[in-house]
Amino acid sequence: MDKNPDQILDSKLIHIQNEFREKIPSIVLCSEPFHKAEFLKKLIDSIESPIIFVDMDLLYTGYVESGIIQKRNNVTIFHPTKENWKKN
Repeated sequence: MDKNPDQILDSKLIHIQNEFREKIPSIVLCSEPFHKAEFLKKLIDSIESPIIFVDMDLLYTGYVESGIIQKRNNVTIFHPTKENWKKN
């Protein structure tokens, strides 16, 4: 995805899901942290399959641990550090 995409207001994420079917992303970049957290929450809420989430900047993890975003049972979150990178 482009770092500064045109904003598409689609609460059910139909447009994004169609894009993801064609081009599977491995990273999501966003210049606004609150928009990124909300996007990730909506994306994760729309998926029933198991999700492995590697949180490099701890933004999503922080929202989950503070209770602002509810952690779903199908999500495993890793936030690697220098000490646990090889183990995880």
